[in-house]
Amino acid sequence: MFHSDPRRLSESPRVCVTWAGTNPQILILRNTSWIDAMASESSWYALTQGEVLEQGDVFFNVPLVELPTDFPWPQDEETEIQQIPIHSVDAIIVSQTCDLQQPGKLDFVTLCPLYWLEERPEFSSKERRNALRQGRILRYHLLNRCLLEGHPYGFMVVDFAIPFCLPIELTRRLARKQGHRLRLLPPYKEHLSQSFARFFMRVGLPSDIPEFK
Repeated sequence: MFHSDPRRLSESPRVCVTWAGTNPQILILRNTSWIDAMASESSWYALTQGEVLEQGDVFFNVPLVELPTDFPWPQDEETEIQQIPIHSVDAIIVSQTCDLQQPGKLDFVTLCPLYWLEERPEFSSKERRNALRQGRILRYHLLNRCLLEGHPYGFMVVDFAIPFCLPIELTRRLARKQGHRLRLLPPYKEHLSQSFARFFMRVGLPSDIPEFK
């Protein structure tokens, strides 16, 4: 689902330099005269392209293998060969940038599925959306709208409960084929990483400290 905004952005380009290891990358942002609301939303993202991967890179239409619950395993010579369903999903990289850019450090890239907020009925109420916005629903993380010119997208929801991996060379090939893609900018990518860690570091205590009265 795409959400365009009737307010037009400036045609004047702005150059943003980010660092991939020791190599600078030039990102062209075509927004310079912004009204306040547009600045707060567009400053979350930059456009990038090529095979250099970073945490917070957004991919549309990537393969997700989903094994059925009755998948026969272990298999032997008598096991009937089954087709494994592959779904197309939108996703965001949650692997650390420092690991992604060290040669030989990672064989696989970890991603989490992305959903459009408007398509999630569990977030149809104002109360649930505000709880999501405030980070009180730990499974999910809300990403702001993108108003970069030519790439208007609505609010996106990251689902931490279904992380999956793709081979790093396949992910690089998908990056080359996708062309321009969204990349979360600091501090929003670090906020994503923090939320991802918080979801998995939860500890349930068998006996909690009683409430003070």
